[in-house]
Amino acid sequence: VPGQACIYVNNLNVKGNSTIHGVDPVTGNVVTACAVYANTNVDVKGNGNTIDVAYVADAGTLTGNQNTNPAPVIIGAPKQSPPDQITPPAPSASCGPPTGSTKNGNTYTATVTSLTLGTCYGFGSGTTLNLNLSNATLAPGLYTFNLGTGGTLTLGSNVVSQTGGVTFNVYTGNFSINSTNNDQLSAPTIGDYSGVLILEPTTNTGSINIQWGSGSGIFAGIIDAPGASVSLQDAGGSGALVTGIIADTLTLGSGTLYLKNYSDVYPNGPFRTIALVE
Repeated sequence: VPGQACIYVNNLNVKGNSTIHGVDPVTGNVVTACAVYANTNVDVKGNGNTIDVAYVADAGTLTGNQNTNPAPVIIGAPKQSPPDQITPPAPSASCGPPTGSTKNGNTYTATVTSLTLGTCYGFGSGTTLNLNLSNATLAPGLYTFNLGTGGTLTLGSNVVSQTGGVTFNVYTGNFSINSTNNDQLSAPTIGDYSGVLILEPTTNTGSINIQWGSGSGIFAGIIDAPGASVSLQDAGGSGALVTGIIADTLTLGSGTLYLKNYSDVYPNGPFRTIALVE
């Protein structure tokens, strides 16, 4: 059955003027969101936080001013693991840079307006790829990136997924959005990666930085990145929408994060729990 929590992290950092709201899947009205679980630490700084979720459960320590109205942080929660992980497929040996890449030492840089399904972008260990994508309409399916240590996949403006949804398999490297216009991205609703928009193995300890500019963004899918540090900030837009997060660390900056309960959108997604065993 669907679980109550849809954010599972080791560490949760709230920086002040941070808001989490739920979204009613039918009316679009603001409602209480699904729950947040932290396995190690919750640190709350600043004022003006509105963490409007079912609960915030912390199995570790609580530091800071604890201003998480209206949902207080419940400490002493039992230790638990995130839901069953989806294993990201390893990149193929034929990974390489896009056509037109420039090279400086062991670092490649490329700016593209399209991605090809079935192509692995990057090199992995020892070589870095910084890939910038904008003004792209992506066919449904899985896209794999082996960017190496320090490499980054950056999504600019107007990146849109077609009906059927996409999954970004960031096997190594970082993921970043700093958009001044709308990026409209949705995860698949069927198949092996149902409900998952960003997929990373535990071994990828890079960063996922999502910062909306003057536009609003839709992340209709789950960020499944148990080793990553995820940062969400809305710098003047109308809010970012996601449907679930698994990460090592989640940092909420100023702005609004909207959570549409994943089970309303992706009933076959990974956030499910066992209700009865005999």
